[in-house]
Amino acid sequence: MQIEAVKLAEEHGLHLFGIKRGWKPDSDFALTLMRARAQTATADAGEIVECWDEHPDFNIAAATGARFNTLVLEFDAINGGIEALEAIAAVIGDGPTPPIAMVGRRRIQVFFRYNGSAGKFSRHTFMCEGLTIRGEGDFVMIPPSEVGVDGLRSFWRACVTVEPSGTVTHHSPEIIPLPTGLIELFNGREEVRTAFQAELESARRRKARQFIQRVGISLRQRGLDDHALIKPCENLNYVMGNRLSHTELARVAFEDSDRVNAGWK
Repeated sequence: MQIEAVKLAEEHGLHLFGIKRGWKPDSDFALTLMRARAQTATADAGEIVECWDEHPDFNIAAATGARFNTLVLEFDAINGGIEALEAIAAVIGDGPTPPIAMVGRRRIQVFFRYNGSAGKFSRHTFMCEGLTIRGEGDFVMIPPSEVGVDGLRSFWRACVTVEPSGTVTHHSPEIIPLPTGLIELFNGREEVRTAFQAELESARRRKARQFIQRVGISLRQRGLDDHALIKPCENLNYVMGNRLSHTELARVAFEDSDRVNAGWK
């Protein structure tokens, strides 16, 4: 881990500290202690080498917040994070791709530079299912740390460049400044939040349609008739927040809007 930690500090300016492999926040007190420890993080290569000389098996963690000029958006891929990521991407619009890390089986991290010039942001600033702002007084575990009970290795999603000669190179993108759209979103600008909520609802409806459609196809392949399809698809729609009307639910599940009368009225 030592070589990777020095490289992250020198190339990206991340302030790092080590965490014992297998550590998990099993209590609020343990998490509070680790957040306090994050304030001692360093970007000095000598100090990083010294840390990992003493503890070569430590995972790598990066401190976040204005003091460290780092803000990370962490998405929970299982609990609504994919839809939140799609909505955030719509707010950002076109532009350079920031570094993206895949941590464990469910966490997606997007890294930005932010020095707090337009307000300090934290996990309490903006509440959205599947999204956590890692800012003031916080930290994140970063690749190539091994996390989870099975020691799954985290990794960076590299950018791929194809040269005119056909040569393919992989590289990690530079950490870019926090886009203006996100600053306005986190600061509560009404029109930006309205646009974000519209994009988020659209993404959730899209997910509901895709999931229920797959379930409908699977159940039909098992020989279930129209009447037997109704209850499981209604239950799924309920669990996903009743995103679909009865007519749209029938259209998605049966792939035929004329079959609404099969049970949905």
